Amino acid sequence: MIIQRGAVKCVHNNIAHLGEGPVWNERDGYLYYTDVHGGKLWRLDPKSGRIEKYYEGEKKIGGFVFDVDGTMTVMSNGSVYKYNGKTFVEAFRIAVREDENFNDVIADPMGRIYSGTLPRRPEDKGTGRMIRFESGKEPVELWAGMGCTNGMGFSPDEKTFYHTETGKKSITAYDYDRETGEITPRSVVYQGDGKMGIPDGMTVDAEGCIWSAFWNGYGVRRISPEGVILAEMFVPACQTSSVMFGGEDLDTLYVTSGAQGAENLETGMFEGIFLGGPLYAFKPGVHGKVEYRSKI
Repeated sequence: MIIQRGAVKCVHNNIAHLGEGPVWNERDGYLYYTDVHGGKLWRLDPKSGRIEKYYEGEKKIGGFVFDVDGTMTVMSNGSVYKYNGKTFVEAFRIAVREDENFNDVIADPMGRIYSGTLPRRPEDKGTGRMIRFESGKEPVELWAGMGCTNGMGFSPDEKTFYHTETGKKSITAYDYDRETGEITPRSVVYQGDGKMGIPDGMTVDAEGCIWSAFWNGYGVRRISPEGVILAEMFVPACQTSSVMFGGEDLDTLYVTSGAQGAENLETGMFEGIFLGGPLYAFKPGVHGKVEYRSKI
C-alpha cells in the first residue's frame, strides 16, 4: 500500500458544518459541493481559485447531480428539485420521517437517480432507504433498513454499482442492469472495523478502482474491485466526507470534510483535534471519469 503525505492542498479554508457531495461540472469547468447543515452550495473555479456561494438558504441539500438540460437536480428533505441557480421547481416528493433527509445521490447511464435517506432521530436508527427516481414514473424504494447510506459509484463498464453503508463500515458491489435500473447484491468489496475510520463518500476512477473518504480516518483510500487497499492519502482533517475527480483532465481529486460535532463550528476543533470543514485537493496519479447526468 502506498501512503502519501504532504501533497494535499487546501483550496477553500471555509469551515463547513458538513461539507459533502462534490460534483465536477465538465461543461462549465467548476466544482460544486454542499454544506448540508450549513444550507449552502459552493462553486469553485479551479483556474482562478475563486469560490462563491451558488445557493444559501433554508434547504438542507443532501446531494445533487447535474441534468442533461444543464440544470441541477437537488435532493432535500423528501423533495427532488430542478434548480437553475435562482429558483427551485419540485419534480418528485416522497414521504419522509421528521428530520429524515437524503444523503448522497448519483445518476446512472440512463439518467435515473439513486439516493439514500438518512433518518437522524435516535428512535429511527436503522430505517434508512434507497430510492430510485425515473422521469415519468413513481419513485421506487429499492431497499430499507440501512443505518447510514452513503457514497455510490459505477464501474467503467457499467456492469457494477457500488454502495457505501457507513453504519456497517462496508462497501458493497451490486450487479447493475442498465436497461431496467435494477441492482442486485453481489459481494462486499470492503469491510472495515472502524480502526481506520469508516467509509463515507466515494467515486470510481477510470481504471475501475474506488476512492473512498474515511470519516474519522484522516484521509482517502484507493480500493481495488477485489477489495485491496492500493493507496492512502493523508488529509489534515479527521472527518473527511467525500471525494470527486475534477479539472480539465479529471486528474485532481477533491476532498470535502466537516466540522460536525466541533465545540466551535467556526474553528472545527474538538478537544484539541481538528475535525475538518475545508475543501482539499491533490493529484492522485490516475484519472477520473465524467459523472452521468440525470434526465428528470
